[in-house]
Amino acid sequence: MSVYMFNKPAGFITSCRDPRDRTVMEFIPEGLREKVHPVGRLDRDTTGLLLFTDDGRVDRALLDPARGIPRVYSLHAIGSMTEEKIAAISSGVMLGDSGVRSRGASLRVTGLHTVYGLRDLLPPRRRMRYLKNPEGPAFSAEIELAEGRKHEVKLIMRASDCRVIELRRISFGGIRLDPELEPGGLRELDKNEYRYLNSLLSGQEGKAG
Repeated sequence: MSVYMFNKPAGFITSCRDPRDRTVMEFIPEGLREKVHPVGRLDRDTTGLLLFTDDGRVDRALLDPARGIPRVYSLHAIGSMTEEKIAAISSGVMLGDSGVRSRGASLRVTGLHTVYGLRDLLPPRRRMRYLKNPEGPAFSAEIELAEGRKHEVKLIMRASDCRVIELRRISFGGIRLDPELEPGGLRELDKNEYRYLNSLLSGQEGKAG
């Protein structure tokens, strides 16, 4: 079993190959490219922790919904986050028009901003629209959830009348993104991270130190 940590930059899709779009496989060394695959997916504009492996057991251990392996994301969003909204997120909210309710997620506000204060993070297509209200509320936060539905964090924020403008995964189970790993950087897991994965594979709980 080999597992690698990758710091995904924005603008790349999580796929082994695609005829039209650039994929995260561009960053994998040629000799390794045909051996490993990404574990799960991150959206094109989502950055941060993505794992690669050559062992399908890792996918099953980390992605099985029954296990509820936690994922932690940092985000910046336009809108106001209140204690009432945090409580609703904790209980579960409807994910768009899917008719599906999210599992409870834990959100912690880490900073308060204005739209203008986050101007460098605004998506180009919506920049001028957002800047029509430069003193409008914005915030940064960390959110932890135990499922991996498509666009889930963004949909949770929309249900709270907020719009995500930057999203970064910083932790997946007991594995945290190495702060020294540059965007586009790749490294093999260290022994503590492997110990965490082996504990999952053996059906035991564990956490990387």
